Amino acid sequence: MDLFKTWEKINQEKFSNQTIKKEEIIKAISKESSLTINELKKRLKYKIYWIVFFIVLFIGWFIFSLPYPTVLPLIATVLFLYIIGFFLLFRQYKKMDTQINPSMNILETMKKNKSLMETALKHENYFGLLGFPFAVICGLILRDLYEGQTILEVLSSTKSLARILIFMVIFVPAMKILGDKMNNIAYGKYLKNLDGHIQKMEELV
Repeated sequence: MDLFKTWEKINQEKFSNQTIKKEEIIKAISKESSLTINELKKRLKYKIYWIVFFIVLFIGWFIFSLPYPTVLPLIATVLFLYIIGFFLLFRQYKKMDTQINPSMNILETMKKNKSLMETALKHENYFGLLGFPFAVICGLILRDLYEGQTILEVLSSTKSLARILIFMVIFVPAMKILGDKMNNIAYGKYLKNLDGHIQKMEELV
């Protein structure tokens, strides 16, 4: 009887120690994930600041170009794209947590923030796929527009179309690759760390 009680006590202590160890691991993962999420949100904020900078820049450019009506539609289109990009990224930014609240479901909070960050980067990628070709076209025809030609006159030139096509083939893929690489440098490590924390948490709960 004494031996049975002793064995039962040992099992209870072992279970208690395992529970404490598990809670400590979850607490450590939660703390580390909070730091990662906070860093991701901070880096997304910096990206939004850059978008705001370009919006202000294009507004100033638009005002400067008021005497050149043929240029205004292009600048307005670029400005409109940046404004859309701002709202898409800012919406994801506002939904992200600064840190994980222990009173909430830790695993779901981690998954939510990872999804929000990935969605923000996807939005930026779509924005780039649309904006890069347009930026190339604008860069090639703006001088002609400032010289008084209309968009139709510029685009009806075989030479201009050939030049646009060559630059599109070369620069658009290069800009896409560069953008993806920069995002991977800025966010890849943190997203990978957060994904690892999620996998560890899934094994524990």
